[in-house]
Amino acid sequence: MKLLKTHPSWIVTFLFCIVMSHSAHSTLIFTEDFDTEQSVLEDRGWSFSGNTLLSDDPLNGSTALHIGIGSNPGIIETLTFALIGWTDTLFIDFDYATVGNRDRWNTRWFDVQYFDGVDWQNIDDGRILRNVSGSYTLSVVYDPSVLTETQLRFIGKSDSGLNYGALDNLTVRVPEPSSLAILALGLIGLGARRFAK
Repeated sequence: MKLLKTHPSWIVTFLFCIVMSHSAHSTLIFTEDFDTEQSVLEDRGWSFSGNTLLSDDPLNGSTALHIGIGSNPGIIETLTFALIGWTDTLFIDFDYATVGNRDRWNTRWFDVQYFDGVDWQNIDDGRILRNVSGSYTLSVVYDPSVLTETQLRFIGKSDSGLNYGALDNLTVRVPEPSSLAILALGLIGLGARRFAK
């Protein structure tokens, strides 16, 4: 009780730091659910080549982007987007579904890449996503002093028939400053205030 009476602002500041440390999550760069026309996406800076099609999503019935229908690959590239300077990690969240003959190991292949300013680099080379439907989070660690903007590329391919991968609910984000970092800064401030007295 003595601490509460003599240092009420200390308690309030400490509680504020705890609340703020739990509220830090991530900053959204862009999101796309593909519930629009392909021409609209192209107007926004997306590009499409090979076999791609906007159609019903086998995961949830909404519109999804089908990539690599049949034996011909499909490639999509996102718009170019800026990377925010306080972090060195990019997160890519999306839903992916395989459609077709799931009993054959080589039926579908789905690559995810990012542009490093010079060339395309693999984030996932297809081993994780091949024939496995679900929600995924991939990450890229980069040097923010070198890479200030980038694009993503998705490549779908299969061996034959009407096999393909369906991409939906794409979200690209970066983490906000760490919760622990916010808490540490708050504690440093409290310590400095205490010694100043």
